[in-house]
Amino acid sequence: MKVVVLFGLLGAVLGGMSLDDIRSGFKRLDMNNDGTVRTNEVTEFFNRIDTNGDGFATLEEFKAYLPADVPQAKLQGSFKFYDKTDGEDDNKVSREVASKVFDNLDLNDDREIPFEEFMQTYPLMKAAIAKEILALSA
Repeated sequence: MKVVVLFGLLGAVLGGMSLDDIRSGFKRLDMNNDGTVRTNEVTEFFNRIDTNGDGFATLEEFKAYLPADVPQAKLQGSFKFYDKTDGEDDNKVSREVASKVFDNLDLNDDREIPFEEFMQTYPLMKAAIAKEILALSA
């Protein structure tokens, strides 16, 4: 059953995200609702997860930030993706990951991510997360 759920999740991500899914991801990062994500907003998003303010997000902080109904495999796979993004697989995500995520989403390197640009890059990041979820379940 777990494999069926995971393949369904991977199919949903790789098969194309809905516009509502992309819009929801964008709204989480566009803190001031001006239609453009900037570096300070991604940093603020990270700071909301890092509740103890030590510059690192732990799995426990990550779990506390997400809705309670997020499946465990999705939670752990997502966290593992961000943990690896900081260059160290050490069970904590450094603040620098916020900058790296921003850079990956900023297609034209102009330090701003309008929704149209986010629509192109966000599904790619979600696909990489889905691969991490599958790897943990294998």
